[in-house]
Amino acid sequence: MSEVLDRAILAAAARREDGTVIVSEIFDPEAAAAAIERLLATGFIEAVVDPKKEIAESPTDTGLRVGLRITEAGRQAVFRHFSEQGGPRLVR
Repeated sequence: MSEVLDRAILAAAARREDGTVIVSEIFDPEAAAAAIERLLATGFIEAVVDPKKEIAESPTDTGLRVGLRITEAGRQAVFRHFSEQGGPRLVR
């Protein structure tokens, strides 16, 4: 399930114009947290400070709001996967 969840998170973020990573509540919280850790470690997503306070729900200890966004490497991973599968191109 981990690869499927990773791809689902990346594909959803790639469809968003701003690349924001939003993890659906339908996913098991532990599995989603593990997927986020994997995607951060691979560089497919990155943590970003959100000065407009739009993409993060809770502040960090410093009071800054941090969100997650897909990286170019993450977009390319989505593109490669769907190209290999003959599916739609999700990358701009």
